[in-house]
Amino acid sequence: MQVKINLNETIKVKLTPKGIDHYFNYYRDINLSRELFNNTIKIDNECYTDFQFHSFIDIFGGLGMQLNEYVDLN
Repeated sequence: MQVKINLNETIKVKLTPKGIDHYFNYYRDINLSRELFNNTIKIDNECYTDFQFHSFIDIFGGLGMQLNEYVDLN
């Protein structure tokens, strides 16, 4: 069975406080200002954030088995 994945698909992810810090540090490390970052991250009232799948992989893909510390997997 072959599964096709569209990396431009929008996904909703629930970040933990550590995940929000990691997300902020990712943008800080590529020299964006804190003000621009605050306008970039959108968290709804249930703590979910929208990502395009490829962006999520760029930011969180290198965490491996530690991903559950950054993202609520439930």
